Amino acid sequence: MHTRAWRWLVLLFLISIATHSAGFSNQKYKTENQEIMLSGKLTLETYLDANDEPEKSFILYSDKAIGVLEDKFGGPSSNVKKIQLVLMEKKDIAKAKNLINKKIRVVGTLFYGFSAHHHTDVLITVMKIEGL
Repeated sequence: MHTRAWRWLVLLFLISIATHSAGFSNQKYKTENQEIMLSGKLTLETYLDANDEPEKSFILYSDKAIGVLEDKFGGPSSNVKKIQLVLMEKKDIAKAKNLINKKIRVVGTLFYGFSAHHHTDVLITVMKIEGL
């Protein structure tokens, strides 16, 4: 019996390592007032707006899935990996253009999409963006 319990413990340990390295996170984040740092691959994707006009959006494919708590616009959400970036500074937009299809890190605050210009369920207002 002792050997059997030991095998279960080893199996559970290996499963926890595998899920952690596969990019799963149990961390749940608030929207708006909680700064978060995310890393992953930056892409530039084209979507249609409310008038069926194409518009380009910077999308982060996060290395780790996150959870986002409920607010007045949505949620709660879990396993979020695809996040639209909202870049407020011209210098950050220019920097993002040079980082397309590269690994990046961003710092910002999360919010749920609420307009036709929001193309993912969860977005991040970027305070800092950098290449890795």
